[in-house]
Amino acid sequence: SALYWHPSLAPHLALMLSVALTPAASFAPVARPAAPSRTVVMAEDLRGLAKTQNPVLGYFDPLKLGDQDFWDQGNDATVGFLRHAEMKHGRVAMAGFVGYCIHENGIRWPWALSTSLPDYSSFDGLSAPAVWDATPQGARLQILLIIGFFEFWSESAYVLEQDGTKHYMRGGKTGYFPTFSAN
Repeated sequence: SALYWHPSLAPHLALMLSVALTPAASFAPVARPAAPSRTVVMAEDLRGLAKTQNPVLGYFDPLKLGDQDFWDQGNDATVGFLRHAEMKHGRVAMAGFVGYCIHENGIRWPWALSTSLPDYSSFDGLSAPAVWDATPQGARLQILLIIGFFEFWSESAYVLEQDGTKHYMRGGKTGYFPTFSAN
């Protein structure tokens, strides 16, 4: 397993050196073009947007939820709520799927989960849902509390205003999560 040199490695070495010696200025931020004045899709825009994004299916709303007025706040607020909820549930489903795959492939943290669980042997042979049941109650509460905090943070009008945006039911961008640095 000693290191050796072979002439066929020359192109690879040249590429690695050119990447490694590239000036840092090439990684400077690039000025973005001006954003359009209206980035929020309102209820009346959905039918046209759906047709351009998927000409085969077009606008598909068999339950007519896009025409409803939840909580007497207007149709645009309802559409904002439904779009944000769809994005949020999609993200949770993706995170759950990744967590399931991680568990089923035996990937573990390199440290103990807690003082009461010195190793992962108590999880061996358990399904992913059974792992949740086997996790200490304190750990489950921590998970639920951080999720609750993130929910509070993303819904707070004050936090959104400090970040320069509005709530998704008031014309803000659906799926947006405010930063922590602006507050």
